[in-house]
Amino acid sequence: MPSKRKHSAIEPIDPLRKSRGNHELVYANTSGTTRYATSETLRAPGRTGIQQIIPPAICDPHMQETLVYPHVNDPLQKPLNAVPTVLIISQSRSHDPMDDFLKQRSVFSDEMFRHEYNPAIGVACMSCRHGPANQATTLCDECFAAPPLCVGCQVDAHSHSPFHWIRRWTGTFFERVGLQSLGLVVTLCRERSCCPPNPAPMDIRPSFTVVHINGVHRIRLRFCQHRHQTPRFVQLLRMRLFPSTIVNPRTAFTFDVMNDFHLLNLISKVPAYDYYGKLARLTSNLFPSAHPDRYKELLRVDRWWRELQSEKRSGESIGLLAQPPGAIGPPCRTIPCPACPQLSMNVTEEELLVKSREKPHVVTAFIGGDGNFRLSLRSNHKNSEERSFRDGKGYFPRENDYEDFLLRHNASETQLARTCSQFRNPNLLGGPQGKRCTGIFGTSCLRHTVYQSLVDLHAGERIDRGLRFVNVDYAFAKALELRPGLPRYLWSYDLCCSWVVNLRERFSQRFPELVNLLDKFQWVVPKFHVWSHKESCQYFYSLSLTRGSGRVDGEGVERPWAELRQLSSSTKEMTAAHRTEIIEDHINFWNYCKVIDMRYHLARKRKEVSRNLRLIQQDFDEFCEAMGRDRIQHWSQLDDAPALDDSGRLQSVYKLPEESLPSRETVYTELLSEESKRKDSMPEVPGESDRLSLVTLVDLGIGLEQARNRNIPGQKSQVTVEDEQELRRAILEWDALRDEVLPGLDLDIRHDNSLNEGDLSIPPLHLPSNLPREIFERLGVEEIVDIERRLREGQATDALQSLSDSLRVEKAYLCQRVVNSHGQSALNKARALSARQRLRTRMYATVYRQARDALLRLGIEASDPNFPPLHDADIRLPSVPGLEESVEGSQRLNPWFMNPGRFQSHENGTNHTAWPEISEQVNRTRYWRMRAAVERWTEEWEILIEEQQRTLTSYRYQAGLWQRAMIGVHERDQQVGKGKVAYAARRQDQSSLMSCQPDKVVEDRALETFNICRIRAVSRPLRNQIQEPSPIWTWAHLAAHSSADITAA
Repeated sequence: MPSKRKHSAIEPIDPLRKSRGNHELVYANTSGTTRYATSETLRAPGRTGIQQIIPPAICDPHMQETLVYPHVNDPLQKPLNAVPTVLIISQSRSHDPMDDFLKQRSVFSDEMFRHEYNPAIGVACMSCRHGPANQATTLCDECFAAPPLCVGCQVDAHSHSPFHWIRRWTGTFFERVGLQSLGLVVTLCRERSCCPPNPAPMDIRPSFTVVHINGVHRIRLRFCQHRHQTPRFVQLLRMRLFPSTIVNPRTAFTFDVMNDFHLLNLISKVPAYDYYGKLARLTSNLFPSAHPDRYKELLRVDRWWRELQSEKRSGESIGLLAQPPGAIGPPCRTIPCPACPQLSMNVTEEELLVKSREKPHVVTAFIGGDGNFRLSLRSNHKNSEERSFRDGKGYFPRENDYEDFLLRHNASETQLARTCSQFRNPNLLGGPQGKRCTGIFGTSCLRHTVYQSLVDLHAGERIDRGLRFVNVDYAFAKALELRPGLPRYLWSYDLCCSWVVNLRERFSQRFPELVNLLDKFQWVVPKFHVWSHKESCQYFYSLSLTRGSGRVDGEGVERPWAELRQLSSSTKEMTAAHRTEIIEDHINFWNYCKVIDMRYHLARKRKEVSRNLRLIQQDFDEFCEAMGRDRIQHWSQLDDAPALDDSGRLQSVYKLPEESLPSRETVYTELLSEESKRKDSMPEVPGESDRLSLVTLVDLGIGLEQARNRNIPGQKSQVTVEDEQELRRAILEWDALRDEVLPGLDLDIRHDNSLNEGDLSIPPLHLPSNLPREIFERLGVEEIVDIERRLREGQATDALQSLSDSLRVEKAYLCQRVVNSHGQSALNKARALSARQRLRTRMYATVYRQARDALLRLGIEASDPNFPPLHDADIRLPSVPGLEESVEGSQRLNPWFMNPGRFQSHENGTNHTAWPEISEQVNRTRYWRMRAAVERWTEEWEILIEEQQRTLTSYRYQAGLWQRAMIGVHERDQQVGKGKVAYAARRQDQSSLMSCQPDKVVEDRALETFNICRIRAVSRPLRNQIQEPSPIWTWAHLAAHSSADITAA
């Protein structure tokens, strides 16, 4: 066998490389270079008809020319049923692209200057066909590898490419010119015979402006002069030129530039002003303003283009939406979610009836809403009466209907909508003056963030005669109209606790036809926002505790806001109609990206849920086994519905006991009470009542020690000289009190050489944790050790609680800085605030560590589960708080001291009289929270399986719609009719392609194109045959495999 050698890199190769009609084998030798061998040279003797590829050898440093199998000794004894796989192993070679560039920088620079001159300039033109050859003086860089030509030949060569820039040699350098200056005339006549061969000068437009993807061109244009000529704007359209006006057009935009700006605006939110500025720079970077300014024309034409594209892609122009059944709903330009249940599109009434009885969560419509106050609109009066092209056909409602609804319910009277949420927004007060609307409110499916409806917010969340949320009610009703007939709904809104108040009363007045559907709803608050509400809301509206909610977080509707806010600088200055069309176009693009990626998204989620569900279920089973069957059976019979008792306090099995481990103050009070009872039961001693108690003495000492050690390791001392002197006096006074309470202790301290005197400037505190236990046993006050231990436990508990609170405050400061700190001054202040809070966090961590060290000296075990060691890695910012105890995949869990189930009884640990009961309550709460987590993950798994099936059904449904649309096309113009049929066929093919891809291809995108040059595993049969640890393997040849074999691998 060859020696084992590890290789850290794999060289990407062409998996279908061939040589002399035979497949090549590719392997790497020890020198790092690649060697090749054909199947002819490796064909086994006596098997001339076999065309299987023999795997190459693992490179051996002593036998560089030997080819062997990785799993057999003799390569010629390869069995016929072996896996026909070719593998490549490459020795790693580290290359830094930056270093390589620096070494070859001069070569790059020289090649850049090479293009400033061409040696063929000035010689005879190679393309001249008439008469003597002219000198080649022009060059086109936009044509690939084009040779220099004379002026006449250059014009002839660009009769079908009239918008290329030409470089003309002046004798010393190349100057950039347009083809118009070389004599090119662009004709719009498709049939040259129908027009006179020599047009009159008046028939040619000498200066027609065309905006192309490479700049602004001034061309000479000739319209068709046939007596049955089509209108001039139609002639431009047939040449893929979009006119800026209908009557007497003087400017046109190519379809390429319209597509380019449209896609660039959708992806990067580049406004028209910046895009046209780029075109002007491409025209002339020296004098960009010397050419015609067509910015206003671009804005107008872009609106037309977006409207036509929206009509075309939705299928409205070919009658697609008139085809039954009408599952898409009234808005005909929107894109529905393929994974959510849509009646008559991806689920039938019979399926809804059956699944709603067995697993209602798999047919639940998850809907959420949220407002965006950045996408506002100023009160400009230009074209205020203009209506949108898509009035009512997109995500926004019909303008007249929406205005009538607001007027009918007196929404002009504004008042603050009070909520229990700590998230404040000044727009709730009515918004700033000078704005026609203060933002938008959107609804979407929560699980996939596919938007459904949008409305304008004219003054934040309005109140109408004590009934709130007029705008939100309208958006909610429109979203509900798109999902009729479903058995169960879930609505998530960050102000849901206040919104649901009087909801039925409001809907009985505003939408009486939808009142009966409210009984099918569950009302929740998103997981991030719920923690800013009061305690009762955190249980009544918690997604983590709501059955059938799965693992949805409710925050999906907010995720696109950060991207859409980039439009606010341009949309706030537009007309209302133009703004509506732009926002709808971007929302539609967002939905489109979600829809085409839906299968891959669901496959990734399913893999993640499968892994986490196993871990969560395993932890839950182990916990139930440790708690015992009887205890679990008793807990499972409890009612898990939260409720308020007569005093208004929340009662829930998910709620932790208010006091887990007692605080230092609680322990101090209990110790004083115990000491008082003990004194009362003993005979009175003269002078004993005036003496300071042991509990007070130890408590004072712990406080002084905490002040003495308040400097954080690694930080500059914050203690002044005056503070040190005052602390020294306090410690000396405490020593005097100690001598009164414990006479004779000072002598034992002086004779004990094992003590650590500590800092010389401030005297040490001789607490029981700093002294041997035998000293107190000789004095007969060994109970003082137990007193300090219990006080130290309270001190450690207080330190952990303060540490948790400090980390949450630090997290809040960080979130606030990201959102609201704009400008260097505000950013510096926010950073200083976070730094001070971080200092407090480290101080609390130091207090806990010192208290734990004292507890260890007092006799607790190092493995005590109530007070584990605190590492630096544990002191991290918490994630978004959640009630579930679960594995969050790639997300980090909260620190252990924020885990509500960390405290448990221990036979060798603390033995407070109240702690067994507290530990029982904590374990019960932990059981219910872990059970809720298992239920949510199980629901998520079941929902994902159903969503994957619905997604395929939706794709097939869309394919059927486009197929029926092809049959229903009837046009007088035969070419237009065939064009519509061809477009419908292309869309039908795309939908069919998305619905028929193999599952393995969906789960691993690399297999889509079979470009598999990096895969970390081999097929199972080959993996089982490899007896020794092998390096990373990759597929190097796919010709011997069918697609089914690759999928199975």
